Amino acid sequence: MFQRKNNVKQVSEEDALAKLAQLCSASEHCRQEMVDKCARWGLSPEATGRVVARLEKEGFVDDSRFAPLFVRDKARFSGWGPVKVRMQLKAKGVDDFVADDAIAAFDPGEWHDILLKALRSKLRSAPAPGEGEADKLSYGSRLFASLVRFALQRGFEYDEVRRAIDQIASDVE
Repeated sequence: MFQRKNNVKQVSEEDALAKLAQLCSASEHCRQEMVDKCARWGLSPEATGRVVARLEKEGFVDDSRFAPLFVRDKARFSGWGPVKVRMQLKAKGVDDFVADDAIAAFDPGEWHDILLKALRSKLRSAPAPGEGEADKLSYGSRLFASLVRFALQRGFEYDEVRRAIDQIASDVE
């Protein structure tokens, strides 16, 4: 069968520390991202532990600083809701307490505004209601179900989605 060539050069512990410190100086990263990079560079688990510990000690890596920035960026620029953001922080190895604090610190009103903006955008691209569909945003309609699915995939809670759709429906009337 085919073997994938690994073109990644082996990196020394000192070089890894320097590269990762430079990377972290340019933008915020979490601990797990540093561990993953070290593994890709072929560093031993012991060397990886030393490098990451030094990055944390010197303040280059701090998950409690990373999490709120990640929440803000994913909410504002990607339109993600708190559920999806929490799952992605967990996938990045960020502690649940740190993730929960970062999500709780984000303005609930802004979560709602992000959801409304996404739903209105989705609504503009939705097909016109079919014959016999009097209230296209009513509970049980195809459009309602489509908007709910869309918002849930974006990481918003059902109750919040329902309130947002009701708000949009009342704005349309």
